[in-house]
Amino acid sequence: MEAPVDGYFGGGFPIRVIHEAKSGQRDYHEPQVSMQETAEVVALIMTQDVKPNRPISVISQDGIELYITTAIFNKTYLSWIKNKRAKLPSDSFLQMNQYGPWVLNNADKMEEFAGIALAIMLAVDS
Repeated sequence: MEAPVDGYFGGGFPIRVIHEAKSGQRDYHEPQVSMQETAEVVALIMTQDVKPNRPISVISQDGIELYITTAIFNKTYLSWIKNKRAKLPSDSFLQMNQYGPWVLNNADKMEEFAGIALAIMLAVDS
């Protein structure tokens, strides 16, 4: 399985932060962009040695708006998605939680976003 991404952050594997960019506002291409980001996370989970309960983040720029989406999954989902397909309980689905937008032309919002993005990137190595 392959899902090309615009970029990623990390000095090694597994990748835990995906970067995506779109030229227009997210509202113009939803729900397709959310489905694309979910597919990228699923491909990453299926192809890399990820750990359950360690979030994967997607940092997206859509026009002048920035979003952060965190993907959370447990051991049951990880086992299920890696081809051990028993019945998946409803409390074990992949959860995609989206935050934002932060607008590029608002300095206060950019400062807030920068702090959150820095914390996410520092957590990658922990």
